[in-house]
Amino acid sequence: MNFKILKNGETCSRKEIPELSKDKLREAILDEFKLGSRVAGFFGHKVLSQIFLYVVLADDKNNVLKVTSTSFGSNNKEYASFTSDLPSFHMFEREFFEEFGVKPIQNEWLKPVRLHRDNYPFYNIDSEEMHEVGVGPVHAGVIEPGHFRFLCHGEDVYHLEIALVTSIGALKSFSHRFH
Repeated sequence: MNFKILKNGETCSRKEIPELSKDKLREAILDEFKLGSRVAGFFGHKVLSQIFLYVVLADDKNNVLKVTSTSFGSNNKEYASFTSDLPSFHMFEREFFEEFGVKPIQNEWLKPVRLHRDNYPFYNIDSEEMHEVGVGPVHAGVIEPGHFRFLCHGEDVYHLEIALVTSIGALKSFSHRFH
């Protein structure tokens, strides 16, 4: 069995969650997405020198959560990125990489998710046809100060990225691609 099936509010121990090889995990998740599941959680837990990755998929048709896992040792800190096939994994993979240093191979945009200070690495496209529009550092529609960066081609917005300054002076980033 590839997943522990949970109903709303149900709990389980870590021992009940199947641990798959990285290839089997990828295959199981891709199969579940074809059936309509979506990612609800993608997070890690470190025990000594081993890092466990837990993936929670929501199966809205059957009103259940499907939980599975894999592990990484100190000499094995890579896996095939899900983002190229399943864009909804993008922020999850970035956060997992930021927190545990486990690299999703072929995810080309692994900038930190939180705690940015200076020289924030906004996404850009190197093209004479694209136009970059920056709004900020403060925008009237937001209580916190921040910066909004749009990448446009004519009137079409292809990418929006938001960097909000928190009360401790760090930036939180959010981005969305329109296609």
